[in-house]
Amino acid sequence: MFKKKNIYKKFYNYKGIKALRIFLKLSKEKGENSYNLYEDLKKDFPTWNFMKVLSYEKIKNSPFSVKTLVCSENVDKTFSGNFVEYSKYLINENDKQKFFEAIDLWYKFEYTFLQKNYFHTDFNLNNFMIDPKTKNIVFIDFDDIKKEPHFKKKLLLTQSIRSFDATLKDILLSMDNMKISDKKEILDKFKSVVSHYDIKMRPKDIEHEKRVLNEK
Repeated sequence: MFKKKNIYKKFYNYKGIKALRIFLKLSKEKGENSYNLYEDLKKDFPTWNFMKVLSYEKIKNSPFSVKTLVCSENVDKTFSGNFVEYSKYLINENDKQKFFEAIDLWYKFEYTFLQKNYFHTDFNLNNFMIDPKTKNIVFIDFDDIKKEPHFKKKLLLTQSIRSFDATLKDILLSMDNMKISDKKEILDKFKSVVSHYDIKMRPKDIEHEKRVLNEK
């Protein structure tokens, strides 16, 4: 993503089979999906803050190569604040209570999305920005959001939960100065929040957790 003054430019490039599927309209193109969903998201979730999408452009469109561009407005300008990535905010705060708040925030978004048949297949702490002073939250990068039939609910929900789980563990892995006991409480909190969805942990998820907790 490139920043020019108050405009962010995000390019999407596809080659080979991915490009062909998009060209034949067998798969959604992420940039176009983000642009088309923006107004729906604002309408369906009027109390939430979404990064303002300004324009969408197809730069190249062939069976072998697809390139698109989405321009968005700097959230500092849109919402008159000084926003930082939520993950960086958590690392700087180094406070397990802040992580508990982040998990509750994520779950609120996830649950509310489901009520209106939205699914975010790559939903994690990198999708939020926060103004540390005002605590205002902005939702960014919603190109992986889908509005899908009910029969795909379990699959898409599983992808979303695993995405958050992985990024949460990555953040905790990077925090050498946080106590292992605090990290365990944070992971246990997340498990308790999503337990009723009955999403099974894969072997690689278990190994990821062991690395966070410094277990062999």
